[in-house]
Amino acid sequence: MSAEWRAAMQERTAGVALRLSRVPRLLLILIFAALVILGLAGPGLVGAIPLLLIAAFVGWLLLLGWDQRAPVERLIRLAVLLVIVGFAVYKLV
Repeated sequence: MSAEWRAAMQERTAGVALRLSRVPRLLLILIFAALVILGLAGPGLVGAIPLLLIAAFVGWLLLLGWDQRAPVERLIRLAVLLVIVGFAVYKLV
């Protein structure tokens, strides 16, 4: 993944990041918790969709902060992303 592509992605999604920074943290935590609970408790596609939404968000954050992280931190965050995607795939199977 090139630095230019990552910079372009950061520019394109800067508005989304700015809007998310204005949302009360408690609301974001509650939405995230609701998605996790629905994802883990929901059967099949009902559980997979919230997990994939969480994975997309985590992947986006991983992409935006890639340059600022040490290699070990990148690996841990990538592992978390893969675990979430793994749970989503498990729900679909």
